[in-house]
Amino acid sequence: MSDAPIMKHSNPDASMQEICHEIVFGGSDGILMLDAGGRIEFLNPVAAKLLGGESADLIGTAFPHAVNPDGTTIVEPADGDGHKFVELQFSSVRMKGSDRTIVKMIDISRIKALRSALSSMSRFNAEIIDHAGEGIFVCNEDSEVLVWNQAMTELVGYRQGDALGKKVGDVLSIMSELDIDRSFKNALWGKAETLRDLRIRNRRNGEVRWVSMVLSPRFYGDGSVDGVIGLVRDVTTRKHSEDRLVYRAYHDQLTGLPNRLYFKDALKTAIANANREEHGLSVLLLDLDNFKEVNDRDGHEAGDIILRKSVERIRSNLRRGDSIARYGGDEFVILLPRITGTEDVTTVCEKIIRSLRQPVHAMGSEWRITASIGFTLYPDDARSSTGLINGADEAMYKAKNAGRNRFRRFGEIAGEASGD
Repeated sequence: MSDAPIMKHSNPDASMQEICHEIVFGGSDGILMLDAGGRIEFLNPVAAKLLGGESADLIGTAFPHAVNPDGTTIVEPADGDGHKFVELQFSSVRMKGSDRTIVKMIDISRIKALRSALSSMSRFNAEIIDHAGEGIFVCNEDSEVLVWNQAMTELVGYRQGDALGKKVGDVLSIMSELDIDRSFKNALWGKAETLRDLRIRNRRNGEVRWVSMVLSPRFYGDGSVDGVIGLVRDVTTRKHSEDRLVYRAYHDQLTGLPNRLYFKDALKTAIANANREEHGLSVLLLDLDNFKEVNDRDGHEAGDIILRKSVERIRSNLRRGDSIARYGGDEFVILLPRITGTEDVTTVCEKIIRSLRQPVHAMGSEWRITASIGFTLYPDDARSSTGLINGADEAMYKAKNAGRNRFRRFGEIAGEASGD
């Protein structure tokens, strides 16, 4: 089949001519032009194939389908491969003083076949699927969507008409690290797959939901597998409840800080990193001095206020990468990773003590809070998480016994913070 001549504009520009040529001859849609009498003046090879003839034979013949003045129509021209379902789009132009009609022919045979597969299901079954509380989709052996219910639309944001015919992996918007193609292949081989706690993003509103998904083989009448049935359940509420329980298990409710359980796990990881990367770290145990007096005089509400304000002051003096946890009551434990020596730790201790003893107001009273701090160094003072914490605790009590408002390293004499 020979290519039809290129349409040219007056005063043609070479680059524009190449663009027009690519649009007309490089695409997958048929394009043709009709004269005022409805006869074909030009058509590209795709249009000739959709009309079932040769370009040379079709030039000058009447377009075999009525033009719908409202715009789009559906026709079924025949070619050597059988019927093709084509969507026609019409636009009017005026060229050289005469009216012309540009026709764009879009082959929708595959979409129509997919829709036909959907319509072949009984109305009863289709209504059950569409109104099910769980997301349901069905794919063929090429992972193309055949069925997509309303619950899937609400979860993913793709409407049924947008999802049909697309690869299921392209419309699910799965954010979790998952080889979805392998899971579908397993289902096509007859093995059901259960995928738990997947994150998907809604294409329409950007909302992230947690889902579980069951992929089951769809069996044909002869027992062979011709597709995959997917059941998708929204587990966001359950997942958030679990996350809240985990958060509460590892965080202090008053201050929002990690608790001792969380800190012990974090310290073990920090020790492993320090050992692998050959650098030091320090553990500080801090206790607010005479804090019981606040609760006894002004009540626990005032004590809670001072605790939260004290945490803010402590955190403001930590370095990037340092962490703090509430160890219990008015005790806090601090992790300083990547230290080079004692001076790194004493500098932090001095800043904390200096900031804490500035006046703080709670429930109409002014308080001056001081703190006693004990610290240990890894690997010099201890090599285990338990040893580091216990050593810091012992040093902290020695700082208290030495007069409070000071810090001490495990095994050394107490030091006082400088400044006002």
